Amino acid sequence: MHKFKLPIGDWSDDGHGKCDYYTVISNKSVEEVRDIHFQIKEKTGFDIHKICNKYEEDTVDLEELEELEELGFRISEENINREEGIVSIYSSDLADLWMFLLMKIDNDLVLKLEEPIPMLSFFGFDEKKRHIDFVGYGCFQ
Repeated sequence: MHKFKLPIGDWSDDGHGKCDYYTVISNKSVEEVRDIHFQIKEKTGFDIHKICNKYEEDTVDLEELEELEELGFRISEENINREEGIVSIYSSDLADLWMFLLMKIDNDLVLKLEEPIPMLSFFGFDEKKRHIDFVGYGCFQ
């Protein structure tokens, strides 16, 4: 088995710098999976690079989702606003979509997300009204 990171967002930190990293467990090497990636558009007609590729663009048109559904991809109904004709996309949805497309291209490829490691810090306050503030916030410019 192989492991590699699947970045969703600005992994090169040359824009807004926000990125979520997912650890993928794969039965093929990262090099083999990269080769599969370069076949996505040609074999599916879908360009994953165009999904949510602009700053603060976190929705797609319902028509785009319908194209993906034709390929077999499913997204939670909670993400879909049929009245407005848009679908909210989160980084985890894009990770799922990317892995789906890769496995659609190569039926022998098996990808699975590794369970995330818990973080010491957390949002808000715990049940004892405690909070862990930012550590090292000023280290980054």
